[in-house]
Amino acid sequence: MRIVELHLTHFRNHTETVLTLEPGVNLLVGENGQGKTSILEAIFFAAFARSFVPGREQIVVQRGQEQAEVEVHAERDNQLPYWVRIEIPIRGRKKITANGENITQTYEIIGSLPLVVLAPDHRSITIGGPAHRRRFLNTLLSQSHRRYLKTLWMYHQVLKQRNALLAAHRQMPIGGIDAQLEPWNEQLIQYAAELTWWRYQFVQDFVPLVHHYYSLLGDTAEQITVRYWSDLFQSAELPAALDVETVKTVAAERLERLAENERRQGRTLLGPQRDDLIFEINGLPFRQGASQGQHKSLLISLKFAEWHYLDTRFGEHPIALFDDIFSELDEHRIRRVLELLVPQTQLLITTTDRRIQELLPAKAQYAIYHVQNGKVALQTVVS
Repeated sequence: MRIVELHLTHFRNHTETVLTLEPGVNLLVGENGQGKTSILEAIFFAAFARSFVPGREQIVVQRGQEQAEVEVHAERDNQLPYWVRIEIPIRGRKKITANGENITQTYEIIGSLPLVVLAPDHRSITIGGPAHRRRFLNTLLSQSHRRYLKTLWMYHQVLKQRNALLAAHRQMPIGGIDAQLEPWNEQLIQYAAELTWWRYQFVQDFVPLVHHYYSLLGDTAEQITVRYWSDLFQSAELPAALDVETVKTVAAERLERLAENERRQGRTLLGPQRDDLIFEINGLPFRQGASQGQHKSLLISLKFAEWHYLDTRFGEHPIALFDDIFSELDEHRIRRVLELLVPQTQLLITTTDRRIQELLPAKAQYAIYHVQNGKVALQTVVS
């Protein structure tokens, strides 16, 4: 996959930007706060109908304007065109058009423009709490499996309704809301079991990729492990052979045991929204036993594994977006990343440091763009 052209209108500090991208490496160079990251954010918006920057999505609309617009024209590896346009108003719902069709549910476009993103906030995957790792899991699986994405969406709708019912009848005598809870319980168990099964199957394929790329980065002395911790099983040691029906049985039993506590607290106390990925190094929790460099190596390994997994799943190369790469990696790791990625994918890199072009592999095709005050100027093309 490659992006051919990007149009931004009133998006952050981009009043009107039309950017034609090269199929190889695209370096977006400029000082901080000039609009480099906004270009990557807009591409992410075109892929997920949301930002990778925390906060209300309407904040991307330029001050004094009624809406922002993002339009991406792309080309698949088989030369088939794909384009998507998203209108983000200050008030009201987003309007999404993809290949000429109006999209009513935002999840319908996810996976159409496969991306792997590395931004400064992503360090929280290895050093932050479980929510960051669940977001990583969900983003990756939502791109690669449409059924997972739909199940995740349905699960959160059920969870929202069930929590509202529990909160409204908090501390009600046992049995008082059983009849109302029953249909929500059945759906919660079904969707929770499916999500748990998807995640379990995914980790079996994903972990060997993480180990492979961690060793390629030169960190071979450490023994790292990645395990999936399931809230339904209350364990990272899941059965060797797992199916949805088995998980449903476990979920139903836990739901019954937690019924009294749920009514007392007025909220759902189990489910995939409590899952985690456990990272360990030499038998110790990664957050305690790993150096800063090892954290960076693991993060890059996760991103390479993500790229490889999506590449295998789609049969075409995902686009890679690297934001402020020098703040995350030393020159050795940057060289290794570029050696592995440059021959295979379209790569967009934001940086304040022009030295990065010196780290590119020999014969790499690249373009340099200068970004200042929301305006982009092409400076150099090497093909």
